Amino acid sequence: MLKLLANAEPQIRGRVLFLICSYGGRQAFSLAAKLPFLGRFGRLADRLTAYSLRQFIGNNRDFAANPRSLEYQLGLVRDVLALGNVDEATCFIDPAFSDQSMHSRFASLGKVETRDPGSVSAHDLQDFDTAIVVYSDALGLGRSGMEACLLRRARVPPIFVNGRRRIMRLDSAARRALAWRRLLATSRLTELCLSLFIIPLAMFWAAQDALRGKS
Repeated sequence: MLKLLANAEPQIRGRVLFLICSYGGRQAFSLAAKLPFLGRFGRLADRLTAYSLRQFIGNNRDFAANPRSLEYQLGLVRDVLALGNVDEATCFIDPAFSDQSMHSRFASLGKVETRDPGSVSAHDLQDFDTAIVVYSDALGLGRSGMEACLLRRARVPPIFVNGRRRIMRLDSAARRALAWRRLLATSRLTELCLSLFIIPLAMFWAAQDALRGKS
């Protein structure tokens, strides 16, 4: 069952376009891995740009995001269809999904195309009464640019459904709230700030134990 979030109840009716998005979290960029012929210079560049820290942050971000499968997103689409009065459903499935076998299962709900959700134009949207973004994670990481385009091009504010089964209108207020949560998720600022206190404190207690002869 989907959980409706705070803003006004979304109107799901008529011809509905579903934008099925893959997980948008990007791996930390490594110059040494991208251009191995640079040798030690590439490794030095990675150190200077804190590659290990960026990789650590990215791994923690991905673990917390826990992106769901395309099959799970199919279930979300079915739940959305059960909420509204839908005449026709069309699904644009992100080409980043490699499991083509799932397309036939989406086809049982309506038309299916392999399309980058970020490439949807105003001309595409004018054929639909409702546009619904389906994320595989809780925050739709990496999709802020796509959302801005949708808000400019759609006749009515689009709707989003996330991997935690939350559904709400994707208006400006929702995007501001998402932007803050995305910043925390992609920077791990909370954890980094806490480490400024935890690490010195741990060193202090370790020194205390050493002075007392404790191992």
